[in-house]
Amino acid sequence: IIFFTDSDCVPNPDWVAQMVGGYTDAEVGAVGGSYDMLNPSSLLAYLIHEEIVQRHLHMPLEVSFLGSYNVSFRRAALESVGGFDESYRMASAEDNDLCYRLQQAGWRLLFDRTNRVGHFHPTRLWGYYRRQMWHGYWRMKLYRSHPKMAGGDQYSSPLDFLQPPLALLCVISLPLAALRIVPWLFAAAFLGLLALQTPLTLAVLRRTGDLCCLALIPLLMGRSLARGIGMVMGILRFFVFDSLTRKPTHI
Repeated sequence: IIFFTDSDCVPNPDWVAQMVGGYTDAEVGAVGGSYDMLNPSSLLAYLIHEEIVQRHLHMPLEVSFLGSYNVSFRRAALESVGGFDESYRMASAEDNDLCYRLQQAGWRLLFDRTNRVGHFHPTRLWGYYRRQMWHGYWRMKLYRSHPKMAGGDQYSSPLDFLQPPLALLCVISLPLAALRIVPWLFAAAFLGLLALQTPLTLAVLRRTGDLCCLALIPLLMGRSLARGIGMVMGILRFFVFDSLTRKPTHI
């Protein structure tokens, strides 16, 4: 069994033993876990962590995606699909791609939210948004390879994928509203984007009782814009450019 964690993570002392315990039968190809937070004094890190915790609370035991920050793989499973796809040039979506291929090959992927690694979440807003932009970019490569997963998995939902286009529409429609050309378009896009942040934010607020979590709304709206910019870049790169440069097949 091969274990993966990240350079900004610290596994709990029983990490290996607990992870190995998840391999209950020969069909289990991977077992993964969740996060603890190592820098709670940062508001940004705190908000990022609480959003992730909220999502993990609703993930079932058997999933189609495990994050490489806290995951283990049966060696035979990794070898059966050829390991990670090295054409992903950044640490973004390469773990999704690997897990989707493992599941397609018949392996089971198990998620244990009680098995955690401590993590230093981002503390600088610009760095966080820049990272999210690249996530949007590499997701386009991911969904070109796995179009059936574009609607989400156990961690994300279809509503998550509506947010980046709405954020871009807000930016595009703002000058039109200022010129009184379709002034309602910006309001509709903004209110739609705002509404999509509300359920998760309220769920975190109910669980924590901390009013600071209301700051998730503007944080997630800004993240949607960053991801939207990355998605546009990814569409141009992986769909438009690749289709133009692909060599024709002669029969």
